[in-house]
Amino acid sequence: MARIRFVKPEFFDDSSVADLSIPARLFFIGLWLQADREGRLEDDMRRLKVRIFPHDDIDVEALAVELHGKNMITRYLAGEKHGYIWIRNFTKHQRPHPKEPPSVIPPFDDRAVEKHGEPWKNRSDRVDSGVLILDSGEREMDSGGRQAAAPRSLSPAAPDPFTNDTITQRAGAFVRRYEALYPKHRQGARYAVRPARDYAAAVTLCTTWPDDARLDKLAVLFLTTDHRFAEEGSRTLPQMLALASWLDGKLAEWEAAQDKKEASA
Repeated sequence: MARIRFVKPEFFDDSSVADLSIPARLFFIGLWLQADREGRLEDDMRRLKVRIFPHDDIDVEALAVELHGKNMITRYLAGEKHGYIWIRNFTKHQRPHPKEPPSVIPPFDDRAVEKHGEPWKNRSDRVDSGVLILDSGEREMDSGGRQAAAPRSLSPAAPDPFTNDTITQRAGAFVRRYEALYPKHRQGARYAVRPARDYAAAVTLCTTWPDDARLDKLAVLFLTTDHRFAEEGSRTLPQMLALASWLDGKLAEWEAAQDKKEASA
């Protein structure tokens, strides 16, 4: 039986939807058609690309990262480490046909592990121009168009912050530092900290990057980069987490270029 889904008129007026890129809005609607009656589906980007954008050269992985960063969907691992997507407000806005079969996908609950997604994948070999602003001053970021170093893989699961006081303290301190860095590099705009949103992302960042100095450099790079995923969002900590391994590769490339300059000086 075909799945009946509705797009309400107020969908287009929703401020959360307005914050999305236009491809992400269409992809979000496409996910409704692939989801079961509970708003769950398999996190299989190749299959979703074929079913939602069969004729377009669009990176659906990047769109999934964008939707996850905006809390429109949750990507998670459950059962035997299978990846799934949960459309968060699906049951609130959709009324599946009563004869539609029940969901066979495990729900996102306390036993599931949130998957933050891979970084934005830029298909171009060109390195975007940008500026890295450090305490020592403003320096050029790119190194003449060379491909960024291989990014570091993010850990899919952050440790329980209630059992690791060191990580908890570092995450809290990083959130405060990020709050201070934000107006410095975003034309005076203030960052509204949301504990439920920001501290989980900070815990994962602090776990993956134990060096606070490097983590701060990644934060500055995220706040100043002209990368379109960052530009199209509000540069929240969950968005930084989604882009973190790309940022790490970009920073490594810039550092390598600086070392080369110093060696040849």
